[in-house]
Amino acid sequence: MILSMQKEYTGNCKDIINRYKNLFSSINVTAKTFNEMPNVDILGIKEDNRELIWKSEMSINVGKNSIILEVSDSLLVAMDSLSGNLITFPDQLLIQGEFKPEAFNFDHNFEWIHQPSENEGIFYYFEFDGFCDKVISHYENVFDTKAVDVLTYNDVSGNMPGGEKIYDASISFTDGDKCFTIKLRDTFDSARYNYDKYNPNALLFYKNHNPLLSIKSQDKTALESCFARLTAGAKLNKPMSKDEFGMLNGSLIDKYGICWDFSEVDLQRS
Repeated sequence: MILSMQKEYTGNCKDIINRYKNLFSSINVTAKTFNEMPNVDILGIKEDNRELIWKSEMSINVGKNSIILEVSDSLLVAMDSLSGNLITFPDQLLIQGEFKPEAFNFDHNFEWIHQPSENEGIFYYFEFDGFCDKVISHYENVFDTKAVDVLTYNDVSGNMPGGEKIYDASISFTDGDKCFTIKLRDTFDSARYNYDKYNPNALLFYKNHNPLLSIKSQDKTALESCFARLTAGAKLNKPMSKDEFGMLNGSLIDKYGICWDFSEVDLQRS
């Protein structure tokens, strides 16, 4: 399974792509502008806006880990149909190694967490308010996997009121020689004060927004079974079904506020 994160911009997506190309030595970028979008004339996109980014993928490799960022300019911006500003919230990414932290002090809708380490790596990163163990258990069941490198706050900080809260855990997805990893943890305060702020009545939001993760696979059975298990307690945006090309896709917001987009891919056609 290929795991990626999606993010939308307001006309400056090319700047973001160029920034990351300069920052990372091991990066592969594919990008298309609205000039290459089908039905661009029907949508009424002006000539001045057709050089904006319709869709792109940045595959970044650090150490043994990879992330894929799918970034684009908003279609509403391209159509001059956006009234006011596009409100976005930064998603978190974790990088390990001997990188200079100041290199990542920029706001491109990603908040970079730098962790000095002898082992280099790059990860998707999520923090929870005292219920990370429930999140881990849910994703282990959904994706038929086991979290690894699990540490509690007691393991690293000694005796704390909420010392059994999760300090660090990893859930990985593989595609060939690529490894995509989600790092999960509880906040320090949830361990310090021993609280669990999970509220099922206020779910569908993770830190006031919905990070968007994308799962792509050629394995129809795996896609359907994982999606079905993920629907427990979730808000269904699009049921898993075939598109006009006969490929499966579906989307939902899970019970912890993470939005997931599932897609079947045909590598021969792509």
